[in-house]
Amino acid sequence: MPRALFSLPRSVWRPGLISLVKDSARELVDALAARWAGVSATVAFGFSATGAIAAAGLLATGPRPPSTMA
Repeated sequence: MPRALFSLPRSVWRPGLISLVKDSARELVDALAARWAGVSATVAFGFSATGAIAAAGLLATGPRPPSTMA
């Protein structure tokens, strides 16, 4: 099969091969971007949840007097 492909004139198979490589690269980049977006959203949620818990704790306990701060 590959031999038959290369027996065709270059003007026939080369554009198709270039198109295939471009499409594959584009799909790979899209998949990586989607995965990275999911990871960054999870990390951002984790940081915002941690910040919310810390803020709730600070509001519950109130500010500390300056004498207890080291």
